[in-house]
Amino acid sequence: NPAAEDIFQLTIDKLLSRTFGYPIIKGEHTEINIVRKSRDKKVAEMRTIDIDWEGENSFLTSIRDVSERKKTEQALRESEERLCVTLNSIGDGVIAVDKDNKIIRMNPQAEQMTGWAIEDAMGEDVSSVYHIINSRTREVAENRVPKVLKTGKTVRSTEHNLLAAKGGHEYQVAETVSPLYDARGNIIGVLIVFKDVTREYFIQKKLEENEKRYRNLFEHAGDGVVIHDLNGNI
Repeated sequence: NPAAEDIFQLTIDKLLSRTFGYPIIKGEHTEINIVRKSRDKKVAEMRTIDIDWEGENSFLTSIRDVSERKKTEQALRESEERLCVTLNSIGDGVIAVDKDNKIIRMNPQAEQMTGWAIEDAMGEDVSSVYHIINSRTREVAENRVPKVLKTGKTVRSTEHNLLAAKGGHEYQVAETVSPLYDARGNIIGVLIVFKDVTREYFIQKKLEENEKRYRNLFEHAGDGVVIHDLNGNI
C-alpha cells in the first residue's frame, strides 16, 4: 500500500518484484531497521499473521514507522541520564515529590541527611522521610508541598527548620520548595532542595546571644559607659 511505498522508498511495482528479506515471527511485534534508497535509516515495528489470500496460505505483515518514537525515547533516556548525573553531583539534598505527596526521586545527599535509602523512601509520604520540626518549639513544621502545588509559587525558608533524620541525627536546614512542570506547563509535583546550615545557624545564634548579653550589661551598668572606635569617635 502507499504507506509501505513511503517507508521503503520503493514503488509498488518494485516491491512486488523483491524478496521481503526480513525475518518473520508470526503473531509477535518485532522491530526492523530499514535502509532506504536515500541511505537514511528507518526503524519500523512489524507484525505478521496468517491469512488466506485467493485460496492460498499467505502472510499479512503490517509495518509501522516508529523512527520518531525511537528518537524521542532515546532523547528521554539521555535526558534522564543527564538529570541523574546532575542530581548525584549536587551538594544539596534534593527530593522530588508527586501531586499525592509521595517521593519519586532522591539524590545521595538527601539519602544521607534523611537517613533513608532511596529504595525505602520511594512512594513514602514526604513528611515521614523529610521530617521538619521547628528548632525552637520542637513542633512539627508546616508541610509546604501542598501550598506550592496550589499556588505554583516557590517558597524559601531559612529560619528554624530542623531536619529530624532517621536514627536521631538532626540538621538545621535552609530549604527551597519549587513546583515541577510537565511539557505542557501543568504542575506535576514539587522539588525540595535543602542545605545543611547547622554550623551557620549556631554561629548566628551565638552572635545574637552575645549581642543580647552585652546590650543588657550596657543598659544596666552602674558606671557610665561610652563605646568608641580606635580613632576616638563615639
